[in-house]
Amino acid sequence: MNRLTTWLTLDRLRQLLAGVFLVLFAVVWIWIAVKLLSFNPTPAQPKLVLSGAFVTISGVLTGTVAAATATALGINVVNAQQAGVTGGTLAKNALSPLVAAGVITYAGVGVVGWLGGAYVAVTQP
Repeated sequence: MNRLTTWLTLDRLRQLLAGVFLVLFAVVWIWIAVKLLSFNPTPAQPKLVLSGAFVTISGVLTGTVAAATATALGINVVNAQQAGVTGGTLAKNALSPLVAAGVITYAGVGVVGWLGGAYVAVTQP
């Protein structure tokens, strides 16, 4: 039990939780993109319909990842500034691996979603 409490500090628990939310966010939005790209509208079903619960979950995950990434980045910038770091070194210190993963995942999912929506809009009859 002592080894677990030594390994599982509050900071590691936060990182683990943030990583789980980041993975869930990516999985949900990649699933939406796949559904959108594989959807073929018919007269009976002209629009892709997602359940209200799924839309709510995807929105909550999006807000959580965006807010957590911005918060972590802001905290890292302030901590680096208080340590006297400036310029390009400040940016390097502010981008922890989890913050960088959050920014890249959020931007990547956004681009994939945008491209998927554009593709479907252009290829619809």
